Amino acid sequence: MYSIKRLDYAHGVYGKNAEYYKNLLPERLPDECEDYSFITRGCMIAQDYHASSCLSFRTDERTIDSYAKYYGGICDERRVKDESENEIKGIDWFCDNARIDESKRDEFENAELYWINGNFPNGALLDKDSGYVVILT
Repeated sequence: MYSIKRLDYAHGVYGKNAEYYKNLLPERLPDECEDYSFITRGCMIAQDYHASSCLSFRTDERTIDSYAKYYGGICDERRVKDESENEIKGIDWFCDNARIDESKRDEFENAELYWINGNFPNGALLDKDSGYVVILT
């Protein structure tokens, strides 16, 4: 059902801009995929609202490496935990919008956040230690 829901979200919500959103979400789920969740949210048409989606799952390190290479090529910025800071810049905003509760955030100690700037930032949170992949559009 993921492939159908992905296309429905991209084309149904964004129409002529669907390719951009299709490129943010993987074409298919990886073979190694646990704790899968794909939530799409509609919205009323207004300038400060955004119909978003959040795809999350756990996978293997090889898949995370391939996603890191892909998102590194399309994102504006790769953010990691700076030694002078206690967390990744923007991680709280990302987790709040991805609806990741506080208890799971501790698992993202060594995560990388691939950030795309915009009115409503998009991106991917990848964590090799926990195996989590979270993609927010």
